[in-house]
Amino acid sequence: MKNFIFVSILLALLLTVNAAPFQLNKRVLNFHACLTHGPPYDVLNVRAVPRSPVSGVNVSFTVSGSLTQHVITRHRTLLEIWYQDDVTGDRIPGGTYQEYFTNSANPFTISANVLTPHLPRPRQTTLFVVVGEHSQAHLIPFGCAQSLVDARPGR
Repeated sequence: MKNFIFVSILLALLLTVNAAPFQLNKRVLNFHACLTHGPPYDVLNVRAVPRSPVSGVNVSFTVSGSLTQHVITRHRTLLEIWYQDDVTGDRIPGGTYQEYFTNSANPFTISANVLTPHLPRPRQTTLFVVVGEHSQAHLIPFGCAQSLVDARPGR
C-alpha cells in the first residue's frame, strides 16, 4: 500500500512539473530605438505577432511612426527587416525582407509577414526594422527599431 501511495505521489508530481510552462528558451521581442554612431533616427513603433519568433514560422509585423526629418516617397522608401548574428555582425541568410511603400503618408503604417530564418543557437541575434531608402548599395535609415532575440538557454 505504501508503494502505491508513493508511486501515485511521484506520478502526480511528474505530471505537475511536465504541465508547467517551459520559458527558458522563449525569445520575446521588445523593440527600442536603434543604436547609432551618427544623428539619431526616428523611432518606429513595431508590433510583432507572435512576440516570440520561431525558426521557420511567419511573424506579422505592423510598423508605424512619424518621420521628422524625411518624407515617405511612394515606390522609393522601403521597409526593411533583418536578423543579424551578434557574434559575426552579419545578416542571417534568408532573414532579410524588403517592401516598398505604395503610398506617401506621414504618419505611416505598414504591415508585413516575414518568415523567421534559422536562428543560430546558443547565440544572440538582433532583429532590425528600418524605414529608409537605398542610395547605391547602402540603406539610408530614416526610422529604426531593434530588438534582441536572445536564443541562449536560460534567458
